[in-house]
Amino acid sequence: MPMKKTIYFFILAILTTTSLHATGGATLESASDSMQALLETRRHAQAKKPRIIYTTNIDEATDPGADMVGKLAPDFTLPGSDGKDITLSSFRGKVVLLDFWATWCGPCRLASPVMAMLNHLYKDKGFVVIGVNLREGFAAVEHYKGLVEEWMAKPRSKRWAADLMGQPGFDINLKLDYPTVIDLDYPAAVDDEGVYRGKYKGESIPLFVLVGKDGKIAWRSTGFSHDQFPKFRAEIEAALAK
Repeated sequence: MPMKKTIYFFILAILTTTSLHATGGATLESASDSMQALLETRRHAQAKKPRIIYTTNIDEATDPGADMVGKLAPDFTLPGSDGKDITLSSFRGKVVLLDFWATWCGPCRLASPVMAMLNHLYKDKGFVVIGVNLREGFAAVEHYKGLVEEWMAKPRSKRWAADLMGQPGFDINLKLDYPTVIDLDYPAAVDDEGVYRGKYKGESIPLFVLVGKDGKIAWRSTGFSHDQFPKFRAEIEAALAK
């Protein structure tokens, strides 16, 4: 697919405002046209992808890990995109937002610019986003980041991001420069040992887990739509204030 066409579909996917989330079910081919944005990225993936479906209502998502809120976040060590291992507990004293995602997940792609915005707004206040990719490999992740950052560099995208953050007129240069790790222990839907499914009871993506300074889970959320941005900010600011 020509790059211009790839970027065109990617922009459509990012600007879609419908609330969505992904679970086990239908194949990639049954998803909406916006999924074509990452067809080239898909070729870079180093592992088979789980089967997925999309729903237009986040409330339909049932989070089996809801009972983990208030409990110590399970620690993990996973390979980072910079070649170094990343251990969750090494961020103790900071507020951490775990973003469990995959390039084949439309709602995850909608969330990526917002993760960059949150990281930009709070990274100097003791906050960090950690992206946890589900077993696609670093080639796919880096290719995907390039597509997102190319879109975010466009003047129209910058205006949209600045307005959403309440900073109109600010010429923001957003990057997906927060740590990204690969959950290599997530081979398929039947996996019960990996970080995502085993430790964090994940069944739908995107899955967001906010970990407080004390290492305890402060908030969890599945699915994504852009109107959730104020909720993310409120939860992060509440955790930072403690």
